[in-house]
Parts: sequence; C-alpha cells; structure tokens
Amino acid sequence: MKRYEKGCIVLHLLCSLFIQSCISDSIKNLGNGYFYRDEGENIKDILCQNSNGGEIPATVLDYIYNDEYIIAKQKPKYPQEPLYKRKYEYGTNDSYSIG
Repeated sequence: MKRYEKGCIVLHLLCSLFIQSCISDSIKNLGNGYFYRDEGENIKDILCQNSNGGEIPATVLDYIYNDEYIIAKQKPKYPQEPLYKRKYEYGTNDSYSIG
C-alpha cells in the first residue's frame, strides 16, 4: 500500500472520530420551548429556548414531565456554573418554579 493511501485512511478515521464526538451529546424536547440537555458526566440540565423561560441547572439526575409541569431531581454543583441566568441558593429540601 502506498504511503498516500495510508495517509488517506488515517485522515478518514480521524475525521470520523471527530464527527462522532461532536454529535454524541443528547437533547430531548420537553415541549413548550424546554429541552433536556445531556453533555455527559455532570452537564445534564433543563433549559428553555425562550429568553424569558427558566432553567434547572446541572446536574439533573432524573425528570418527568407532561404538558403542564416538569419535575426534576437535581444535584447542585458547587461552585455554580456562570452560564446560568440566576444564582441558585440551595437548602435541604428546596423546590423552585421555572415557568
């Protein structure tokens, strides 16, 4: 096999791995502009596409939803990521509305 052909095969494999890594994250539409985002490890949150919508910051452990409510079990991450719109102060049994 020529050196050129080996280089093309290696380049093709590297490009395939790169593309796969870019699309490995998962997003699930929850309706009304809200979506669950799973980027692996500790980045699992619920966000809203609308600028006036709410958010449930990382790390969402589990959730259920219907047309009216989203209920999520969440593990707070300290310190909080700066990308969220508001600073969340967590107690031992807190809940908050996102809509």
